[in-house]
Amino acid sequence: MIKKYETVSKTNEIELINLTATEAVEKLRTKEISPLELLEASINRIVTVDKDINALPIRRFERARQIAYSWEQKKHIINR
Repeated sequence: MIKKYETVSKTNEIELINLTATEAVEKLRTKEISPLELLEASINRIVTVDKDINALPIRRFERARQIAYSWEQKKHIINR
């Protein structure tokens, strides 16, 4: 089981969920953010808003954390 990434501040979390896909990829590529940081910000947003919209009937957060953790461990950040 991968532990939840606990160091994302609320301010940073808001900034992360407001990134465009292009901005997020660039920040991952340059290692300004980690895959786990971005994932946890996204999960927190999903948990906050999904109760009202029910867009994700099946949540695979633990699997997503495993993949993000694996990427971090391999330092497999998208390169162009």
